[in-house]
Amino acid sequence: GFGEGETFVGFANITVTGAAGYETFSTTLISVTASDVANITVTATVDLGGGTFNNTSEFGPQFQGAGVITVTTTSDTSDGDTSSIAALLGNRGADGFISLREAILATNNTTNLGGNPDTIHFNIAGAGPHTINLLSALPAITDAVVIDGWSEPDFVGLPIIELNGAAAGST
Repeated sequence: GFGEGETFVGFANITVTGAAGYETFSTTLISVTASDVANITVTATVDLGGGTFNNTSEFGPQFQGAGVITVTTTSDTSDGDTSSIAALLGNRGADGFISLREAILATNNTTNLGGNPDTIHFNIAGAGPHTINLLSALPAITDAVVIDGWSEPDFVGLPIIELNGAAAGST
């Protein structure tokens, strides 16, 4: 194996149903710190049942991952912990959602890892278009970040995320 693993941050149970034993999956790990996500190694183990495991396989190699955060609301709030991407994922605030404002603040406060920019994705409930009515100017972007509107699941060829700055005032 590659042997880089140091901190256990969680697990996911995956049932392989894909052809030739392949399966695509994703999982969310909560209560991780920025240092936890900076270097990632994954281990797969076959559960034989009855508390018996076999065929452990570490795969990687360890890589420098970029920080990824997903905007989940059109609300222009900032009530979560924006001190880093990991902090915001662990404390989304009273509303339980991540706004574009919070995502920008968290990416500004997260060091780009391995020279890779952070990435802001979108997954806002309901059919689009999704209009974010800004109450004030968005924070300045202070380090490299990709804001990926194409990641919104409703996106089909035309922009579906709209920023409305009418209530933000002029500067």
